[in-house]
Amino acid sequence: MADRDEDFAALLDASLAERAPSRTLRRGARVRGTVVAITDTDVFVDIGAKAEARIPRHEVCDEHGTPTVTVGDAIEAVVADPKAPEGPRLAVRISGTGDRRTLDLARAAQLPVRGRVTAAAKGGVEVDLGGGTVGFCPASQLELGRAADLEGYVGKALDFVVTEIRDRGRSIVLSRRPILEKEAARRAEERLRQLEVGEELEGTVDGIEPYGAFVDLGGVRGLVHASRLGGGSARPSDLLRVGETIRVRIEAITPDPAGRSPRVDLSFVAALEDAEPPPIVEGTVLRIEGGGIFIETPEGEVFVPGRELDLPPGGDPRRIYKLGSRLEVVLMGTDRKGRMRGSVKRVDDVRAKVDFRNFQRKGHGGTGGGLGRLGDLLAAANVSAAPTSTATPTNDANRPARRGAAGDPPRDEGTRRPSGTRRHVTPNRRKGRR
Repeated sequence: MADRDEDFAALLDASLAERAPSRTLRRGARVRGTVVAITDTDVFVDIGAKAEARIPRHEVCDEHGTPTVTVGDAIEAVVADPKAPEGPRLAVRISGTGDRRTLDLARAAQLPVRGRVTAAAKGGVEVDLGGGTVGFCPASQLELGRAADLEGYVGKALDFVVTEIRDRGRSIVLSRRPILEKEAARRAEERLRQLEVGEELEGTVDGIEPYGAFVDLGGVRGLVHASRLGGGSARPSDLLRVGETIRVRIEAITPDPAGRSPRVDLSFVAALEDAEPPPIVEGTVLRIEGGGIFIETPEGEVFVPGRELDLPPGGDPRRIYKLGSRLEVVLMGTDRKGRMRGSVKRVDDVRAKVDFRNFQRKGHGGTGGGLGRLGDLLAAANVSAAPTSTATPTNDANRPARRGAAGDPPRDEGTRRPSGTRRHVTPNRRKGRR
């Protein structure tokens, strides 16, 4: 019996020796492993060490407390404590502690740090990292684009990356951009796998250059070259506008030799003019900021950024709009923060589209003669400009007669020359010469 126990112990030691890592785990090292178990407090990960590593469960949970990994998933983490008594402790995100040693680890390993925005300050926001530690995130690092409404972040718990630690830990600079860029790249990679050459799909124009238009296909950016817009020698800016939804065809997907995002070549199919125009609602100005204004509407609170306001160049919305004033706004969907977004400067364009659509629905639209939408627009303009009463006769006496036209009356040489015309004088008949 004793011999059998000794044999089992020897086999166990040999098995553990085979699983021992070829290198010693060090703090801050990035490792990959497989999730083997999930409990109420920890996620156990097999990283090939003598003991299974542990990750605190809350670090892999979403905002609802649901784990984002399951047993069998591969996971990448950073070694937080290689000599913990219960086994190596890993981290995928740091939250609830703002001690200097942990923040140094987060900065070195680029680990996300969870913090709660407590205040909007000049040029950025203040973030509570726990343990009495407060960090600062510049406004330029809050979003991939420009963060207009800093007050809208107050109270939110977000993930940040520690970029700098100054003054012996008293000044901590944070950023969200690396996290957002990584997430955007992941979504773009997933979307790219779904695209096929020859496919027709809808996209949003998000940039116009002299050589063509860039179109967002849902995380993947493609280019419609100017020669494929179908406008002849017209400039792309004369044919399309930023924010317009169009239908395009994928002509080619070319991998990038440097490993960057592949190039997606598109061709223009059609502008989605038949889509219903966005709704126009009326609301009350609630708040005015340098980045835009907030309007209370029957649909809820709408944010109108400065570029969508009807402002003169360099205009300040505080000087143009007054609190409590009534304003019409076009609902343009939601932004990255989930807020309803609107436009003031597009109200006239949308109203014109609505009026023309109503005109078409009354039976005054195109006649099928091949003139297309431009012909319909011209017909609508002619109908709206036509007088309702009988036309008055033209006074031919105030207009010069034509020569050589069949049926024209003889020219009256005594008719006065119309004002604004010049008399032709030959050189030999100048004043003062005989």
